[in-house]
Amino acid sequence: MTHQLLHPALQKQAAVQRRLLRWLSLLLFLTAASSTLFFTVRAFASGQVADLLLLALMGLILLPIMALLGGLVWYLGRWQTRRFNTANHLLRECTPVMARLTPTGLGAGRNSTLVAIEPLGGKPAAPLYALIQTTFRANRLLRHELTIRWHCRDLKPGSNLVALHEDALLYGQIIDWPTHYRQMRRVMVGAIVAIAVIVVVLATLAVGDYGRYRQFEQELQWAEASRSWSQASGRVERVELITGTVAKGKSQVPAYQAHIEFTYAVADIAQRGDTLYFCNRLADDRPSAEAWLAKYPAGSPVAVHYDPADPARAVLAAGVTTACASAMEEQRLEVILFSVVTGLLLVLGLVMGSEWRKYGQLNAAINRSY
Repeated sequence: MTHQLLHPALQKQAAVQRRLLRWLSLLLFLTAASSTLFFTVRAFASGQVADLLLLALMGLILLPIMALLGGLVWYLGRWQTRRFNTANHLLRECTPVMARLTPTGLGAGRNSTLVAIEPLGGKPAAPLYALIQTTFRANRLLRHELTIRWHCRDLKPGSNLVALHEDALLYGQIIDWPTHYRQMRRVMVGAIVAIAVIVVVLATLAVGDYGRYRQFEQELQWAEASRSWSQASGRVERVELITGTVAKGKSQVPAYQAHIEFTYAVADIAQRGDTLYFCNRLADDRPSAEAWLAKYPAGSPVAVHYDPADPARAVLAAGVTTACASAMEEQRLEVILFSVVTGLLLVLGLVMGSEWRKYGQLNAAINRSY
């Protein structure tokens, strides 16, 4: 990991990091190789042009992804090298100082923990704070107050510090609290505003999907009741094949819907309707839509089923079809998805709000200590 002779206390940890990077590289290689082998065998076994094109597409997608991941592993290795080199210089060149580390329960993202530092040899003129890079061992140690021997060139903001405690490397950087507080406040305000906007958008989509779900649910009830509705003679006035697109998997496909307008009379009152069957909507089944249009050509007489309680509600094909069940299931899944994501974002917003509150309390305590 580094060509310099490491401090004995760092050699074991450097070896562990090298092993982890090797295992990560091997995992990425096996993932890429197995994916390539799978699509290659599938493409040449079927012999279809579509599978060969899919293989070429996967190659175009996989190559930049693997290059990006490989670059990430290389960067991680370089970062670890610089980290151990800096820690090595500090351990060898700086006189250790006894200090008390007190965790604040706060951090700057997932990779660092904010701690208060109190040198035991003499109290600094102002409160001293540092961001310690988190690891599994460091997280376990920083759950409570520690007395450590730290190595640091000076107490200025931006200075690196390192300490070894119970074979764990504590590596971090001294910060200027007012600057750090302002930065974290801007980040949290921006994140909370972004979360609020996304939550509003998702909640609006969820409400819309729920409204459509209730509409299909109502149409299903009408479809079940239409079996016993009254009948009247009617006439097809206009037919049309409506075209559009619907989502299928991750793409949009052409969709079709049979639209039929008809007239009928109930108690000598003329009525007009356009419900071919309940839950009729765009679908990727053109033959079915064309079959409905062929069954009800313009100008042909038809039997119309109408609701005795509301004669304006009528349908040509009475009874329940699979369209209602599939439409309700699709809307139900979308409502669940949007609701779950919205809930998770709300929890994230509450967590960030709690962190903001903690930062405010700590800042107030620091200001009182000056």
